[in-house]
Amino acid sequence: MQTSLLYAQLHSAAASDGTLNIVGDGRKAINWTVPAEGGFGLASPITFSGGASFGAVYSVTLWNAETDGDMLGEILLSNGDLTFNGNGEYQVTAIDFALVASDV
Repeated sequence: MQTSLLYAQLHSAAASDGTLNIVGDGRKAINWTVPAEGGFGLASPITFSGGASFGAVYSVTLWNAETDGDMLGEILLSNGDLTFNGNGEYQVTAIDFALVASDV
């Protein structure tokens, strides 16, 4: 799973298939931690620019390619500031995945 989640993109409202409500300067590469103890997360923040000054940020989508490709998921942003700063910059500081398996 981790090896397919290569790029992130911001959206100002629901992304639908990933092509709606795109904000910022495009997809950014993701650096993940080494999976450990049943999960993995961002190894470093993802910084976006090119957004409207104080413009809304709603979600981040995860992709397998820098352009085109497949959207593999949308994560609603719920903690912290949900707007670009005055310079049109936004930073995603955490995306965490817990990997759990069960035979139930």
